[in-house]
Amino acid sequence: MIIRKFLLFFTAALLAGAAISSAQGGPSLNIPLKKARVPEGVLEGTLTGPTGVVSGAAILAEPKSGGAAIPVIIDPATGRFEMKLPPGVYKLTVSAPGHATSVTEIEVKDKYR
Repeated sequence: MIIRKFLLFFTAALLAGAAISSAQGGPSLNIPLKKARVPEGVLEGTLTGPTGVVSGAAILAEPKSGGAAIPVIIDPATGRFEMKLPPGVYKLTVSAPGHATSVTEIEVKDKYR
């Protein structure tokens, strides 16, 4: 317990000394920090029908672990879509006026692994 208090006091004194030294124009303390990386995957593709782009189409990605369905934005001119999603299993629902609704299960994996 005494050692732990000493180390805490020593660390605080060291940091305070570095801050004072830096404020007086002396050497500064540089602590590099790494950016946190959030795991993510990408759902991407092009949604078309027999005659080309399907107007009014919608894609919903619903996490199997629970939570609200996430709408996927589709470019109406090209049918292209791309969306970052957390890794996991999703129920993917694709629907469009005049077409049968398609439901499938997909797994999104971390693109950094």
